[in-house]
Amino acid sequence: MMTTRSILLAAVVGAVVAQPGGMPAGMDAAKLQEMMAKMGGGGPGGMGGMPGMGGPGGMGGMGGMPGMGGPGGGMGGAPPPAKEISAKQAKTLLKEITHALKQQKAGMAIQGALKQLGSQPPPADPKAAAQKRMEALMPVLTQFTAAVTSKHKFTYGFMEAMQSAQRHAGADKGVARMLEPIRLLVTGQNPMAMAGRIEAFDKLAAKFATAADEAGRAAVLKEAEAKIAELTVGGKLTKPLAKFYVKVMKKVLKKGQGWVEEEAKKLMKQMDPKGAASDKKKMKSIKRVNILGGFIRKEDIERMMKKVKKDDGKASGIADAMNDRKKNRQGIKKGDLKKEL
Repeated sequence: MMTTRSILLAAVVGAVVAQPGGMPAGMDAAKLQEMMAKMGGGGPGGMGGMPGMGGPGGMGGMGGMPGMGGPGGGMGGAPPPAKEISAKQAKTLLKEITHALKQQKAGMAIQGALKQLGSQPPPADPKAAAQKRMEALMPVLTQFTAAVTSKHKFTYGFMEAMQSAQRHAGADKGVARMLEPIRLLVTGQNPMAMAGRIEAFDKLAAKFATAADEAGRAAVLKEAEAKIAELTVGGKLTKPLAKFYVKVMKKVLKKGQGWVEEEAKKLMKQMDPKGAASDKKKMKSIKRVNILGGFIRKEDIERMMKKVKKDDGKASGIADAMNDRKKNRQGIKKGDLKKEL
C-alpha cells in the first residue's frame, strides 16, 4: 500500500536523481536509486510496484533509447526498426510487458542487475550513465519479456516492441503514460523531471540547502535576487520560474525546511492524472515539484524514508487486520453463529 508520503518521496527523489547537480550533499545516485527501489513504486500514473524505479510516472513519451539494436534487443548499433501496430495493440503489449516485469523473478533479476551496477562508479555524464544502466538491464528485460514479444511476433524482442509502441506516444496519452515508467526503469532518467529547472538557480538551491546557518542561507537568497535582476529585461523576467526558487528560499527562512515537503505534498495532489485539475495546472505543479527537489537534503530524504516505512507498516497492519476480520465473518456459518451465541 503506497501512502501519499511514499508517492511524494518517490517524486521528489526522482526529480533529484534525474539531473546532474541536483544530488543532495553526501548522497550518491546509486544510494538514492537503492532507496527508491525499496519503495517499489512510481508516482501518479506510473505502474507502481515495478522494481528499481521511482519518481513521477505516467508523464510524456518514452523518448529515444539509443544504442540498442540486434536480435533480442542487443546493445550497439541503431535501434531495431519499429513494427506497424495499432494504438490498441500498443496498449495491450505494454500492459503485458508491465505485468511480466512486475513478477517476482523478474523483480529479483532487475534488482540484482542494478545492485551489480551500483557497485561500480557511475559515469559523470548523465547520457553515459543511462547507457550503462541500459546495458546492465537489457539482457534481463529481454529474457523476462520474451514470451510477450514472441506472442506479438517481434523479431528483435523487447526493444523492437518498445520502438513500435513509441510510435503512438505522441498522439495517444494512454500509450505515453504506459511507456514512461518502462523508460524510467530502463534509463533511470525521467525527462519530465527536467521541466521547470533552471541550471543557474539549481546551483543556488543546492548552496542554499547545504548552508551552515541562517546567515548563509540569507546570503544565497540575495544572490538569487541579484540573478533575477540580471534576467529582467524591460521589466519582464526572461525565466519566470526563477521567482519560485526565490519564493522557496524565503518560505524556508520563515517557516523552516519542513515547508519544502509540505508544499510538494500539496502540489502532488494537483498532479494526480485522475484529478480535476487542468493539464496546464498539472504541468505547473510538476515543474514546481521538480524545483523543490533541488532543495532536498540528505537528512530530509533519510527522515522521509523512516516515516514512509513507519506509515506504510501501520497501513499494512490495519489492512491485514481488516482482511482477517472479513475472513472470519465469511467463515462463520449461521449454524456456527447460533452455537457461539
